[in-house]
Amino acid sequence: SNYKDNYKEIAAIIAEPTDLNYIELGYRSTGVIQIITSGDSGHGARPEEIKVHSIYKMFEIIKKINALEKKLKITAHDSVLGQPTITLTGIQSVDTAYNQIPSTCRTIWDVRVTPKIEKKLLPIFKKTLGKEVEIELIKSPKGSLLNTSCIPRNHTDTFSNSLDASITILGLRL
Repeated sequence: SNYKDNYKEIAAIIAEPTDLNYIELGYRSTGVIQIITSGDSGHGARPEEIKVHSIYKMFEIIKKINALEKKLKITAHDSVLGQPTITLTGIQSVDTAYNQIPSTCRTIWDVRVTPKIEKKLLPIFKKTLGKEVEIELIKSPKGSLLNTSCIPRNHTDTFSNSLDASITILGLRL
């Protein structure tokens, strides 16, 4: 049975921020990466005893990741999905005392990928950052739509046909 038969009126609210200027039929898949740097722990009053500072080490890693993102925006650009992005979404040191130099620093990265790098994400990070850091793929990117397209509204026939097809798929053909 068709759902429309159960209702006198059917309406839809589309919460897509495109002003319906185009129908977007694709998205970049999400990967989540955790990076941990390690160093010496010590008291804040004696910083001279610290040979490797985990937070300062992470600053250098962040610079490398920013450079990687700039490179990937060119080399992994997709004509439909756009550019991959690498966004720092969390940073934390493990030790909790305000006067303690932490032995580790952890960052979390939201990585939006294109099909060109979807299956290569972890190897790309490992090659870029080297073996001095711990890298973990917390969420593997899956499902960037490969054969996608954006249909501009000024392509009236294509836009209307796509909108009709979407309505039909939803079972709302009136």
